[in-house]
Amino acid sequence: MSKIIINQQQHNEIPYNEYYEEGLSHKGLVFVQHGFDSNKNRGADYLAIDLARLGFYVVAIDAYKHGLRMEEPFISEPSHEKFKAAFTVITNTADDILALYSDLYQKEFATFDLVGISMGGMIAYNCALKTDKINKLIPVISTPYLYSFSEWLIEKENNDSYTKIFNSIKGDIKDIDPVNKIEQLNYKKLHIINTTNDDDVPCIFSEQFFIENHKPGISLKLYNDTHTVNRDMKQDILSYIAEEKVVL
Repeated sequence: MSKIIINQQQHNEIPYNEYYEEGLSHKGLVFVQHGFDSNKNRGADYLAIDLARLGFYVVAIDAYKHGLRMEEPFISEPSHEKFKAAFTVITNTADDILALYSDLYQKEFATFDLVGISMGGMIAYNCALKTDKINKLIPVISTPYLYSFSEWLIEKENNDSYTKIFNSIKGDIKDIDPVNKIEQLNYKKLHIINTTNDDDVPCIFSEQFFIENHKPGISLKLYNDTHTVNRDMKQDILSYIAEEKVVL
């Protein structure tokens, strides 16, 4: 078996890891985006290394204000302040992924696949509003309904601080909500993966999106689990990208 190379890099202040198998031509480029309060190592390695073993060139970046570029409110501020900042994280990280692709990879790879976990899935949807270069889009334990999800979260938290912040940024959330820009979402194939017992990002939003926008090239798979990526889900992701059954 060839050696898996992991390069830790930085480009225009964007920290990222590259994963690839030494000495091989690559089947394609895949970005793997971690979720809320995570980072490119803890939130992407478990997929990136296996994708590299399957022959793909994989890139994982630290989301804006996460990982090596950690900033408040993600260091010590309360959760409602993190909620407020999350939407800027989503849009800025999407821009960073597309900037890296344009600057470093587009000459070699005409398109790319994009896997996003939880908040990373929201970032993935945001990317799909801004480029026509996405081949397979795979949001996992995530949602395309940013505004509806925010309303659900505010009701769940039942907290004045959350409510005040939500009321102050309603317009901003609507402006970036993919559901309000369905015609702008651009990808060749979309594979949505959610869990049925998720108390953090309920699957009802993805189910609604699938029902309302179902067409060839769009698929939805639900797993009986909580807000996690289990072994079967990981196998599903790898198999979908590789276009062949992958057994872990």
